[in-house]
Order: sequence, then C-alpha cells, then structure tokens
Amino acid sequence: MDRDSDRFLAAFNAIEHHLRELLDSAEHRPFSELLHQAGHTHALVRRLSSDLRNLAELRNFLVHRYQQREPLAVPSEASVAKVERIRDALLKPSTLH
Repeated sequence: MDRDSDRFLAAFNAIEHHLRELLDSAEHRPFSELLHQAGHTHALVRRLSSDLRNLAELRNFLVHRYQQREPLAVPSEASVAKVERIRDALLKPSTLH
C-alpha cells in the first residue's frame, strides 16, 4: 500500500481498537455497532459519529478493494489528516485544569 493508505489505516485501526477497549468488546463486532453503542455513553464519539461512519466506508473500500499495482483509490491528504485528528482527540483528550 502507499504511504497515505498506511497512515489512514493505522489511525483508523487505533480508533477501532480504542472503541473496543471502551466497550470491552469482542473482535467480531462490526465497527458500526461499536460506534452506535459508544455513542450512547461517550459524547465525543457521538459528536464524531457521522465523520467516523464516512471514514469507515473509505476504510472498507481500501481494505477490500485495494490492488497493489493499480489501486482504485487512495485517501486524500484531507482524509488522512481528519482520521488522525479524530484518533488524537479520542486517544488523547484534552483535560481542563
């Protein structure tokens, strides 16, 4: 995979792992279910759920439709930056002092 795809997938996988840890969830639960359940109790996840759903679609396309020699798509820099910002917001939330 290309560099942007690798960055995108690494950030998305970190988000998915974080949601699984928040919910103490099994590996086989779909991301959409994790997002729905976490949205009930975590305001930040609820606020970001629309973006996360869209990014999940891109993730699925990249993982299931990627062709090494001629990829059908690669994530834009804006998509990579967005998923990395969301990852950072979820994994390293700012605290009020």
